Amino acid sequence: MMIARIRQPLKQNRGKRFFILYGAGIEDLFFTSSHSNNFELTIENVLLEELKDEGFERVIFTSPHRSIFFLDNESEKLSWPRNNAMRPIDHSKNQMQYLDNGPLATMLLFKPAVRVTSQTPLESMGDVVAIRFLDAIMKDETIKSAVIFLQAESSLNSFESPRILSGLIGEWARLPSNNKNTCFLLFAAGNHDQLTKIANSLSVPELRNSILDKSDKGGNHAIIQIGSPEYEEILCLINYVQKTTVIQVNPDDINKISHWMVAEGISARQWIDRFRSIQNLDLQTFRKQRWSKAFQDGEISGEERLNSLIGLHEIKNRIHELTAWLLVSSERKTNPQTYHPTMHMIFTGNPGTGKTTVARIIGEIFHDIGLLRKGHLVEAKGSDLVADHVGGTAIKTDNLINQAIDGVLFIDEAYVLTETERGGFGQEAVDTLLSYLENYRGKLVIILAGYPERMRRFIHSNPGLARRFPEDNIFHFPDYTTQELWVILDHILREMGLTYTSETEEALKKVIGRLHILRDESFGNAGEMRNLAETLDRRRAARIKQKGESFDTPLCAEDIPDKYCHFLTQAVPGPEIILSEMNNLVGLKNVKENLRNLVIRAQYENLRVKVDSNYTTNTGLQHMVFEGNPGTGKTTVARLLGKIYHSLGLLRKGHLVEVSRSDLVAGHVGQTALKTKEKIKEALDGILFVDEAYSLNQATGNDFGHEAIDTLVKSMEDYRHRLVVVVAGYPRQMAEFIASNPGLSSRFAVIIHFPDFSARELMEILINLARSEKYSLTPQVLEEAYRYLEFTWQAQDNYGNARAVRNLFDGMKAALAARIMNRIMREGNGALDPGEMVRFTTGDIPRPAFLRIPEIAQSSGYVHSCQSRQHAVQQCHR
Repeated sequence: MMIARIRQPLKQNRGKRFFILYGAGIEDLFFTSSHSNNFELTIENVLLEELKDEGFERVIFTSPHRSIFFLDNESEKLSWPRNNAMRPIDHSKNQMQYLDNGPLATMLLFKPAVRVTSQTPLESMGDVVAIRFLDAIMKDETIKSAVIFLQAESSLNSFESPRILSGLIGEWARLPSNNKNTCFLLFAAGNHDQLTKIANSLSVPELRNSILDKSDKGGNHAIIQIGSPEYEEILCLINYVQKTTVIQVNPDDINKISHWMVAEGISARQWIDRFRSIQNLDLQTFRKQRWSKAFQDGEISGEERLNSLIGLHEIKNRIHELTAWLLVSSERKTNPQTYHPTMHMIFTGNPGTGKTTVARIIGEIFHDIGLLRKGHLVEAKGSDLVADHVGGTAIKTDNLINQAIDGVLFIDEAYVLTETERGGFGQEAVDTLLSYLENYRGKLVIILAGYPERMRRFIHSNPGLARRFPEDNIFHFPDYTTQELWVILDHILREMGLTYTSETEEALKKVIGRLHILRDESFGNAGEMRNLAETLDRRRAARIKQKGESFDTPLCAEDIPDKYCHFLTQAVPGPEIILSEMNNLVGLKNVKENLRNLVIRAQYENLRVKVDSNYTTNTGLQHMVFEGNPGTGKTTVARLLGKIYHSLGLLRKGHLVEVSRSDLVAGHVGQTALKTKEKIKEALDGILFVDEAYSLNQATGNDFGHEAIDTLVKSMEDYRHRLVVVVAGYPRQMAEFIASNPGLSSRFAVIIHFPDFSARELMEILINLARSEKYSLTPQVLEEAYRYLEFTWQAQDNYGNARAVRNLFDGMKAALAARIMNRIMREGNGALDPGEMVRFTTGDIPRPAFLRIPEIAQSSGYVHSCQSRQHAVQQCHR
């Protein structure tokens, strides 16, 4: 007889004094081909035959209810010594005789009882007598014997004399090596944790310590978990079902079904119970009943489920290719025990892109083709592997991996394992993972997942990781397109039984379009669609209840959540509109020409791609240097640049994030990189505008500005498709800054000069400001303002340009407000003309601070001819 789950551990531990058996198999049924009568075997039957095959002549059983008993005649016969000294007396055959004479006449005489020669059950034997009987068996070296305690926890804990029991079993543990006798103890514990609880209550120190002491290698004991049936036994079980039931078994499916049953790891009793509900046993029935952890949809295979996923075309093709390679590699391997192709993978991508779903399907596919016995999925986050004390991380990691053996372990956000804030405990998890990655290649698939850039750094943080996850096994999951997101939302709504009008469909598609444009790495993709569908359903339900409408009322635009409604009115302006907005700026002729050429080039490249599908455009985002004095429009143009790139589809958002040195540089080692990265992350899909960028290049010994520059340069490369960096400042300092670092000079190919505004242009800016806020400027005010701007522009080296105009305008408004309020306080509201509230006078224009001393004003030539001022003012009006 061959029962693998019993025979193999017995052979592996041959020669042990004690065998401690536990697990679901202790109370299971067993099946073997050697029993032609299709007999269901118990573990007692199996142990008896296995031990007989191993050369044991005598096998004795003991249990709480039957004391001592035998399952074979030979064991019982050998249990009595040849002189019959130990054979029990048969009192039923006592012979009596009366004495006839002598002093004892009339007394009743009992003749001695004879020893029985037939099999005699010892079920009524007391505990102490029984243990001494077993002790004699264990110490008898002439006959190779095995003593088997059934329900050992009850037998040992309910023994009449724990002291005698403990003493004798202790003696058994110290028997000489030439004594080949063995003791089996069968515990009704399903797992090791339950066995540990039982061990804590045992009164026999030798047994208790053997179970609890994990460091004890068990010189004279073996702890064995009896699990579920193996392949050969499953075949016997199916044969038994065929012969004893009316179930029709498809012979073509038996092999695969048997492997699937083995992989599930459940008892033979459970399979017998499951089979009672079916009439046919074949692959289709097995799938439909979902009797495998790998099956998510009982009607279709894993490969069919993969093909039915929305989008992910490249992912599907690569998984089909990988599956084919693994299958061919496994079939042609020369040594099945040592060769296993690499199945571990990296999944990168934003949330909701299907990583977990595909991981589950991969487990099912690998299970279908026989690469994984179970194919089930165990999900975890990187933080689930890490403990907060030494040694704890390895235990947590081991437990998770052991749950995933013969299946797939999916670890999301795996990069947290190498983050410094984990106190170094994450490295312990990585080391444990590396061991399993190599040693369990044929029994386990580990998939690590997370955001693309962080996963890239994680893999390259350890040479062992990079070596065990080849490039071909790294899969990037892109964000879904707007059309794919709509299909996902439509599918969810249909699953929820919701319908919608054509107007609602159009509105929802607009919402999805804007969500897609504005998405960042935290965008939930399919998860966002699930949230949107549930919110729609809730708002629809509230509408139905409030208005008393029918329950089958379709969704309408009114049900769209408030946070999405603004998407319905917003539209992305075209580049022509933004260029028109730029043309309204005063001056900046050269700047406008540069941006206009940028738009023309991008539009040309897009057109060429449409005409020639094989053409790959080289036009992308360009980092720029804006050099010029303060107030020359650099920030304004940078903001328009973001809008232009957004309108061209080159940036998702096109927003502007303004930073200076203080926003990027910290005072401690390592903090500068973190601050800089935070601002870069905030600016992704838009413009990062670094004003006075040369201040990062200070030449002091303890300055961390260089750390910010290095981080900036690296991010410009890492996010070259998602970020535009514009550095700005004075021309000479900016030239020195760019030349100071080869990484800067190679990445800032576009330098745009912003000239100072002329006095005439400054007047145009003032007039535009006044018009935008509906203030009135008389010719006299314009003449005085021009005089103010002209002389401040000529007299100051670091003139503020448009900023100086803004300051002048703010000062004029403050003077007007003070003048009006003083008049109201004196005369009341009745004497006030409404037009006066927005009409400036020459008195509202302040004199330049440096001209408030008369002699300075006179020497500066401040007084000009009225004619020249009037001419300039007239030009500005035009």
